[in-house]
Amino acid sequence: MGNFVVLKRPGQRAVLDTTDDVIDGDTISKAIDDAYFTCTHLRLDDEILDIWCDDEGLLKDLPLNFYNQGSQPIVGPVLVCQANEEGESIPLSKELAEKVASWLDKHGYLEG
Repeated sequence: MGNFVVLKRPGQRAVLDTTDDVIDGDTISKAIDDAYFTCTHLRLDDEILDIWCDDEGLLKDLPLNFYNQGSQPIVGPVLVCQANEEGESIPLSKELAEKVASWLDKHGYLEG
């Protein structure tokens, strides 16, 4: 299995990072540059994933990272994980994390 999250910064490729069993607010905040955060979702095959990003990213004019399904712009750095039945943020399996990273790289804006 594995305990992974996917991190993606604007203009860069997505990277897999290891994490604890439950992902807390401090982990999310550090991953997105100590910002206040909000969660949106990404549907990938049969999985619904959590995309954590800067709550005020559009107001701060952060650079575009990618467009989520439905043309929602996602700006600034993001952390992607999933949620359990209680709504807690939990890690991805390595296989799912690799699939998420591939999707983000395909749909994200990369420099160069």
